[in-house]
Amino acid sequence: MDINEIYSSIDSIREDIIGHVELYLMENDSGKRVYYFVDTGSVQEEVFEMVMQSLRRLKTKQVDQQPYDLISVNGIHYTLALSGEENDYDEVSNVCKIICDYTNETDESSIMKDLTDINLKNVKAYLVKVKLKGRTYIFGSEVSSLAKIKRTGFLANLSDHKLKRLERDDVVGFNSEVGIIVDTDNVLIIKPQLFETLFDIDVVIEKKAATTFKNLKEISEKFSEKDIVHIRNIEKILVAAKANKRINKRLAKVNKEEGLINALFENIEAVWLVLESKEFKDEFSSIEYDKESNTITITSGSIDKFLTLLCDAPYESIIGKKKRLDRAR
Repeated sequence: MDINEIYSSIDSIREDIIGHVELYLMENDSGKRVYYFVDTGSVQEEVFEMVMQSLRRLKTKQVDQQPYDLISVNGIHYTLALSGEENDYDEVSNVCKIICDYTNETDESSIMKDLTDINLKNVKAYLVKVKLKGRTYIFGSEVSSLAKIKRTGFLANLSDHKLKRLERDDVVGFNSEVGIIVDTDNVLIIKPQLFETLFDIDVVIEKKAATTFKNLKEISEKFSEKDIVHIRNIEKILVAAKANKRINKRLAKVNKEEGLINALFENIEAVWLVLESKEFKDEFSSIEYDKESNTITITSGSIDKFLTLLCDAPYESIIGKKKRLDRAR
């Protein structure tokens, strides 16, 4: 996604922003997400400038962009295409479409106009919609209520030479660093955790991880019946995935590369080479295996390393012939 192009496009309405900027709050109460439309009548210029300042900072950073695939690494921004047959993120598409199409006259039950019932303690993020001629952008980031800030400190107003503590819980702080950008059917994910919170990506992860485990178990049973490879205690992986989000994500990521599971079983000799190589032996020391019976035994302490094998993370560099691990897998 071209940040410079987005900045220039939005900057074109700087002299006439009234009516082009809208604000939405996302409340998350025990997993139920509610989106509220907020009247920004008197602060549209401030909201607009907050987004522009963040875009200016992003322009100067020129951070590398890679396709989003659940596992994130610091220092990388991720892109996600919402169009095409391989779009697994229906919730992202639906929410973005609803907000893009929303107007005060829209009879859209998914967007709340009445803020009477909003609980600011449960508001996790905000979305800013900027409407241009023929194009709409959405920017998102986190919010914090005064009630949260007061847990470890306090806010105060300095006036008439006196410091007066703010006691009201209806004060909201907006993080000015944009965490996601939506341009039509494309999303730039700057803060992966924010993206996952906003659009309930845990549901996608759960679905993909369940499919991966189902395939892994079926293929494992097939190879075991033929006495080729045996994976003992495979159910421990599912138990760990339910308790550990990172493991769940790693399982889910395997779902995208269908051949990985078969490759593990069909190339068991290569697995033994990895486990016994000088470069990887210490890394995979927690994995219990028996070459004579072609058996790998899953233990609570080896699940993460087993998934590293399953993800085909060990590799040898082409030029330097160095054996390394792809930590992004």
